[in-house]
Amino acid sequence: MASRLFCSLVTGLLIALIAPVRAQSLPARPTSLPIINPAGTFGYYAAQKGLYFGSEVDLTQINGDPDPTMVSANINILTQQFNLIVPGLELTFAAIEPNQNQFDWTKGDQIVGWAAQNNKKVRGHTLVWDIANPAWLVGGSGQPGYVGNGPALQQIMVNHITQVMTHYRQKFPGTIISWNVVNEPTGQNPANPIGSRGSIWSAIGSAPQDYIALAFRTAQAADPNAVLCVNDYPEDSGELRFSADYDLIVSLKTQKVPIDCLGVQMHMGVFPSGNKLPSYASLMQEFAQFAAIGVQIQITEADYEVAAGQTGGYGTAVPEWQQVLQACVDSANCAAFNLWPYSNRYSDIPSQDGGTPYNAADINLQRTPVFSALANVLNH
Repeated sequence: MASRLFCSLVTGLLIALIAPVRAQSLPARPTSLPIINPAGTFGYYAAQKGLYFGSEVDLTQINGDPDPTMVSANINILTQQFNLIVPGLELTFAAIEPNQNQFDWTKGDQIVGWAAQNNKKVRGHTLVWDIANPAWLVGGSGQPGYVGNGPALQQIMVNHITQVMTHYRQKFPGTIISWNVVNEPTGQNPANPIGSRGSIWSAIGSAPQDYIALAFRTAQAADPNAVLCVNDYPEDSGELRFSADYDLIVSLKTQKVPIDCLGVQMHMGVFPSGNKLPSYASLMQEFAQFAAIGVQIQITEADYEVAAGQTGGYGTAVPEWQQVLQACVDSANCAAFNLWPYSNRYSDIPSQDGGTPYNAADINLQRTPVFSALANVLNH
């Protein structure tokens, strides 16, 4: 780890020498942000540290819960506690472009519009992914799709990124401050992390990662002020996947690709394969190596799960929540911390794999021990 950090310092110097300003680095996290939340809330404490602190929000949370008392309670919590939100799936390819070159802004505009009305910033999730794509693109429902057709996919991807980012830049100026440009690009083979993912977008260009460079260049042209992120889950296999993301970003930056940030999903918990979350010390070292090459860190999808058949609860969850947030607070290049979502009520963990979530609020939106632990970290 130490040798990799030294190498990242040298690499950062080389990147700074060969790359234009945008591709070099973002400034460190500001010392503070405008305070928009009441005293004593997550957003209030986080802003004093220059940190965006947010939650995933979908339409169910703001107008679709079958219990209307939960809708009003949830909106009050979101309004009071957070200075950032992230739409769940409302900005994905399938949601926004259900038919080729026919864009449906309805759902995305509801979420982003709500954020703008309530003075919240937004992380855009996500522009390019090999999941959550419409049938016309990938095939199915009697449609042939474009899988394997590199030239067609290139045109489709460039058009989609340009249309989506331009729409939100113009309709809600200054609201979406960062985008997950490419989501989950790496696979399990450390010798070929991009190729082993098998993304449909890898048909673009002559190498599996060519689509990533093109996506970022297109995104920069569409919104030059947005922070542009690769979003991945390096915490899943610790240093191995962090290394894959690091190598990918270094390669992109040496090609003068305008990549600003690594989004670290941070899905924590107790699983049959064990708890693979890096320690506080390891997280600090991993974040530092990205700082050395001028790359911001954002924690993008933090949640905690006890998988079906496993033993755990708030006693195991609280220490992990604390160390992850503390590592972000203590790292000058960690600019955002986002819960996925803040409550167990709206977590997708039970429906995805039958696990149990342990987040900051329970199914009745009452505070849990995680809430107090996070507030304690932010308030010190």
